[in-house]
Amino acid sequence: MAIGSLRKLFYLQNLWVSQLIIHKTPTLSYYQKLRTFSVEKQQQLNSESNSGDPSTLRLSSALFAAPQVDSDRQRVSRLYKLGKLNHVAVAVKDVQDAAELYEKIFEADVSKPVPHVEMGATVIFVRLGNTNIELMEPLGKASPIENFLTRNKSGGIHHICLEVPSIEATIQRLKENHVDMQTEEPIISDHGKRSIFVDPKDSNGVLLELMEETTAKGASA
Repeated sequence: MAIGSLRKLFYLQNLWVSQLIIHKTPTLSYYQKLRTFSVEKQQQLNSESNSGDPSTLRLSSALFAAPQVDSDRQRVSRLYKLGKLNHVAVAVKDVQDAAELYEKIFEADVSKPVPHVEMGATVIFVRLGNTNIELMEPLGKASPIENFLTRNKSGGIHHICLEVPSIEATIQRLKENHVDMQTEEPIISDHGKRSIFVDPKDSNGVLLELMEETTAKGASA
């Protein structure tokens, strides 16, 4: 096999690898473009090779074998695949009064009330075996919980929260499918994790919180 052909092979391989490195969260469309790039380079190399050496073609195929689309789709989808139900949030007028039902009657594990100014709510968690109930009391006049209680005098379910592996991949997936979010950027939830809220008009009338599984850097869980 000619030395020149071997050099071309390794040059193009390094170029292909460099394209992978600069994309931290590759999408399916990116992988498809990369696959096209690989096939085109392989065809170019084959046409330029005059040796007819079968080993040249085998090495070319090995170096430029692009990822399979099915595998790529699975890898990307795992980044926004829905995980477990983290909690169901219930808006109430007084969290301590509301917590008595779970703590005194059912002897559930109930947290202490914690104010979250940025969320406009004082929160108590009822910890269950497989998920949580989040009791939310209005904190401040601009509280979204206050607005909810104005429309629902007795309180009720405010939102549900599902976990996702990557908040960035989830946001990208929602934008690609024209699903509206209530904020452009993720917020730090009362769990110390990044989350976004899907507009209820795009989630069957339910306010849907999507929360990253891992705790955000610099935040306390």
